[in-house]
Amino acid sequence: MNEVDIKELIKNGDIKEGAQKIKVPIPKVNGSAYDGQTYMIPIKYLHYNDQNGRIGTAISEYEAKNGSINEQDFEAYNDAIEKMIVEDDKAKMAILKTDIGKKGQEIPGYVLNDGRVIDGNRRFTACRLLAKESTLERDQYFEAVIIDDLDADRIDDKKILKELELRIQFGRLSREDYDPIDRAIDVYKTVKVDHLMTNAAYGRYANMKSGEVDKKLYEAELVVEFLKYVNADPQNYALAKQMSLDGPLQELVPQYKKYIRESPQKNDILSAVFAKLLQLRTKSADKDFKQEFRPIVKNVLLSNLEQGFVSDMTASSDVLVDTLAETPTTDVTDLYKKINSSEEAVSAISAAKTVTDKYVRKAADAADKKRPIKLADDALSKLDNIDRVVFGALSASEKAKLLNCLTIIGDTISDMKQELE
Repeated sequence: MNEVDIKELIKNGDIKEGAQKIKVPIPKVNGSAYDGQTYMIPIKYLHYNDQNGRIGTAISEYEAKNGSINEQDFEAYNDAIEKMIVEDDKAKMAILKTDIGKKGQEIPGYVLNDGRVIDGNRRFTACRLLAKESTLERDQYFEAVIIDDLDADRIDDKKILKELELRIQFGRLSREDYDPIDRAIDVYKTVKVDHLMTNAAYGRYANMKSGEVDKKLYEAELVVEFLKYVNADPQNYALAKQMSLDGPLQELVPQYKKYIRESPQKNDILSAVFAKLLQLRTKSADKDFKQEFRPIVKNVLLSNLEQGFVSDMTASSDVLVDTLAETPTTDVTDLYKKINSSEEAVSAISAAKTVTDKYVRKAADAADKKRPIKLADDALSKLDNIDRVVFGALSASEKAKLLNCLTIIGDTISDMKQELE
């Protein structure tokens, strides 16, 4: 990466002060406040932060296809990440670029002394896009506060920078929701991989309840398990985003937390469930496929049908695993191509649907068999709630009507009892 010294560039007059002063939501290490002065930094001095939650997911996708990004090639590095950010949501980026082009950059970002953009990556991207389109013979600027006393390569400073990122991204200052998979992975990497924060600290800085943080950790664990299942790099988190797995995996979290995670049958259960996910995604382009997935999670798992379901899914799952084992899976297109180009895998997908449909029907039949008991319990509960003290206050016609209802109920109960005996 190019050597950049923002403070020296300011001293030399290459970087000018901006028009804003903002309140930085963290103090300096010595407890004093940052002055919050913004600076107009030519974008040629800046580079993306690979430790950012969103960008980290995008980089994992890029590297799965193309190998490691060469951070020493300054422009190639920036161009690669710029492309990822634009591709992630072209419509929103187009709107942001147009807005900044017309009004200027209204919300400042944050930059380290080495030129690393630690907040404002989409605004930085919009500025880069504008620079490429501009016919003006001048630099395109990115307005930002300089956090000049922290180094992203020092572990203690990483913790402080993560706090800053979370306070800005999830706090009241300028909340911009992550993609749900991005957020789950950011929690996972921050808490479990890099050990920068505890669950409680992440929740505090990100304005999330502790239960939400736990759910995101479990969801991220399921993402990693799924990536292993399809023979992808366990850090290629973008594959889960491409498949829109957030909803289904959230459905699975309660059962995973409750018993699957520690179960001796964990791998078998997850293999059966993941085979179902593959069946749904290879046969449907509809992103909202939770309705077909939910009955398996809610009604088959953790029931007396689970063992049979897992056993009957084994053949399909084994074929899919063997098909995907031949070469590493790089992205969703590669995944579907491998499955659809194998007759055995296509048959396995079809068989997976047959098996799951069968067990969903069995679960529904079991629920119907229990329904009379539930209705009878409900009826008894409602009868118990009748306050007999008010009987004396009823009029003659009201008493006659109530007596008639009770007679009909009694006759109905007698008929049911005869059928049961």
